[in-house]
Order: sequence, then structure tokens, then C-alpha cells
Amino acid sequence: MHIKKFIEWNAEKAEILRESRGIDFNELANKIKSGDYKIIPVDNQIDHKGQNMFLVEIDNYIHCVPFVEDDNSIFLKTAFRSRKHQKENL
Repeated sequence: MHIKKFIEWNAEKAEILRESRGIDFNELANKIKSGDYKIIPVDNQIDHKGQNMFLVEIDNYIHCVPFVEDDNSIFLKTAFRSRKHQKENL
């Protein structure tokens, strides 16, 4: 399924992720827009009620990308590599 909503994120958070984890929101957003993802609920629904996350494969590794959305856009909160989801989804 292709995402037609505008995908956005915090620029400062994007820079931190790029420097500390080598993760690029632009690359993740392109994969999401192309339909190359799976959506699951965030594990901790107590603290993140109603929040979901994209599972996106980049360089043969699953990246979790929690997000919130409204009628017009999707806001990417953060991104991280996940051994748990790597084992479950590849």
C-alpha cells in the first residue's frame, strides 16, 4: 500500500539519528512512500496509546519507525534497528 499522506519529522531529531545511529529519515520515508513496509502497534500502549510503527527493511535489517498520524500527515517520532523484529520478520 502506497502512502499518500505528507510524511514529516523533527529536523533536530533527524540529525541526532543520522549521527548516532546512521539512520536517515529521508531514506525511511522513501521506502514508506513506495509501500515497502509493515505496520504494527507500538508494544508499550500504556505510554504510547494508539501509536503504531512502520517496520522497514534497509540494508537487510529491520528498522522500527514509531509514528503518529492525522488526516493529512504522518509524523515520524524516531527510528531504531530491532533484533527482535529482525528475527520475526525476515
